[in-house]
Amino acid sequence: GGGGGEGGGEAPSVSLTQCLQWFTRVERLDAKAYKCNGCDSYQEGMKQLSIQTLAPSLCLQLKRFESLRHSGPNGVQQSFKVDTQVSFPVWLDMSPYLSANLRDPVSTAAAAGATPSPDGGG
Repeated sequence: GGGGGEGGGEAPSVSLTQCLQWFTRVERLDAKAYKCNGCDSYQEGMKQLSIQTLAPSLCLQLKRFESLRHSGPNGVQQSFKVDTQVSFPVWLDMSPYLSANLRDPVSTAAAAGATPSPDGGG
């Protein structure tokens, strides 16, 4: 196979289900990333992506390159090929990733150790 690998071992592997779980995870936002509409101050918050509705056909686009920006005066950006293999199931249940079926973001975040935002959103 063509380059990019280190050490000649097998490429890392992940399942599509793991990718979807990562996509819909609750993320903690630092204090400078979220501005509360109620008090107009910056504070910690949460965000969670989900899928509102499904179309009859599902098209997925997998990220094959990772871009890293180095700090410093030039802010040099480099791209690296992602060699991770993604295994796809024959049948995929998308219901756990739908907005209507995800757990309440506040209780999910509390279980993950995040502090909910004052308005209950994330």
